[in-house]
Amino acid sequence: MIDFDEIKNVFVIYPPSCGGNHIANLISLHPSFNPKYVWDNYEKTMLSRYMDICATKHFHSPKSLNVHFDSFQKHVNDYDYENDKWLLDVLNNGKKNVFTGHYTNFHNLYVNKFLHKLKNYVGIVLTEPSENSIPYLRNKIS
Repeated sequence: MIDFDEIKNVFVIYPPSCGGNHIANLISLHPSFNPKYVWDNYEKTMLSRYMDICATKHFHSPKSLNVHFDSFQKHVNDYDYENDKWLLDVLNNGKKNVFTGHYTNFHNLYVNKFLHKLKNYVGIVLTEPSENSIPYLRNKIS
């Protein structure tokens, strides 16, 4: 049994277009987690970003609609684990973190021997989309 009080880092590992960023965004709203993005008034800004998507979704193709809300957002293996001030701050404060990445991003983190820097972690692993589902078709046209 996992003791979530002891968990410091949550990885959301997912196939493209299958909702990994959405799940991580929702988790990051819990007060025990650090924000995924550096915004003033985090909850209000997150809600506003989601409302903007709903208001403009008719103007986006399935290929372009996503919840990557920050151009500086990184997959878990893209951080500089030695010098990134934001990353070092969130790893050393009392809150939990949620990180996103595809299967290869997590694998690269392990191969490059950075996984040990993210102690006490759990993963939420999303499965490949069903054939002819919206994520499947979106990936097919990407």
